Amino acid sequence: MSIWSSSRLVFTILLMLVPVSAAVAQDVFTVRGVEVDATADNVVQAQEMALAEGQRLAADRLFQRLVPAEYLGQVPALGAQSLDDLVQNVSVARERRSDVRYLADLTVGFRPDAVRRLLREAGVPFAETPGRPVLVLPLYGPKGQEVLWQGENPWRDYWANRRGSGGLVPFVAPIGDLSDVVAIDAAAAAAGDIESLWAIAERYGAEDVIVARAYVEGDPKFLLVDSVLYRPDTPPASQGDEILEEPGEDLDDLFERAALRIEAPIQNAWRRENVLRFDSQASLLAEVPLTSLDDWVMVRDRLTQTAAVIEVTLRRLSRRQAIVEVSYVGDEDQLSRALALSKLGLKPKEGAAVWAGQDTADRPAPWSGASTAVPSGGQGGTSGTAATAPAQGTVPAQGTVPAQGSVPAQGTVPTQGTVPASGAGVPASVRLQPRYEIIRTDLAPAAPLDGSG
Repeated sequence: MSIWSSSRLVFTILLMLVPVSAAVAQDVFTVRGVEVDATADNVVQAQEMALAEGQRLAADRLFQRLVPAEYLGQVPALGAQSLDDLVQNVSVARERRSDVRYLADLTVGFRPDAVRRLLREAGVPFAETPGRPVLVLPLYGPKGQEVLWQGENPWRDYWANRRGSGGLVPFVAPIGDLSDVVAIDAAAAAAGDIESLWAIAERYGAEDVIVARAYVEGDPKFLLVDSVLYRPDTPPASQGDEILEEPGEDLDDLFERAALRIEAPIQNAWRRENVLRFDSQASLLAEVPLTSLDDWVMVRDRLTQTAAVIEVTLRRLSRRQAIVEVSYVGDEDQLSRALALSKLGLKPKEGAAVWAGQDTADRPAPWSGASTAVPSGGQGGTSGTAATAPAQGTVPAQGTVPAQGSVPAQGTVPTQGTVPASGAGVPASVRLQPRYEIIRTDLAPAAPLDGSG
């Protein structure tokens, strides 16, 4: 047996035994910075009240993160038991207490599958694909007298310390170091100098830039905010707001209301564009160029952590490439956008043959050989324990990988596309022909290892 064959055998076993990380999904379904403050007859009761209210607030924020604004009213009301079913864990920081009062900051983690099930059964559209950062350049002062790095700029100070709204699209402000100062100044930002805007955006991994000019005057305070959104190959979009200080507000409260108004249309547009359309499911066959087994493990993990991906099935593995079947929701454009956020590129394979007269639902199994399905961390979930291969003909528990010829339970390895024993019923003329290629976009192109597949 060759070294590569041995490695392939070992890798196949490891693929079956090691659960796939769902860190990306877990982060989307985690709500941080929930401040609670409760008073009761004693501190124990106050703590119970605070924790219960904090979890409810966290659930509200999670739904605001995932659900387009126009559908929030359709989210089911949660009773105590329903909420408990959604919550996976709660961590507490900055606890303060007296005899009758309890204060803390909570981080609440939710069960992704339970949240998805709740929203799907209620018919509520939702998205869970994180967006790329939007860079905010906060100018302060009257028009024509704006400052960015130099001088007093409370607007930039606010953005530098802002916790964030917790939306799918992160909004970030530059740190203002020497490289930032060299990349752009206040005059270039106010004028919308594209070359300077893209130079600083590249530093922060952003594709979109918002130049937001703010100025406070009067007593009570009156905040004027003019913002311009710059996107590649898109005309700039302007927005203006006038916000009057409310009783009890400080300057940061006023700035936060302005920031939320800037964010809201961008966050909601992203949710709409990336709603997971479960009524539209498909799969595609793709070739993954490889330079090593580690390269494949990296691609596999990124695929399974992509929100639109339901399941990834390994069809062939050689030292130069893997061939995978990717089951997903939505259309190919949505899948491509989701993969791009995982630093993967999806492109048609030049000269690839197609399944003549057949679609995913009725094409035959491609060949006899090992076939391993990995449930996606984005939709299908992952098993928390090592998966085992049951004896031939048995029905494995959900999340396990069945042996060749076994009958998988619903939600594990789909019946369609599995491999019949000894290749029975597979026409000799049937061959696996990937129509797409999936590549890592964070690496420069590299030649594969020498050797046959």
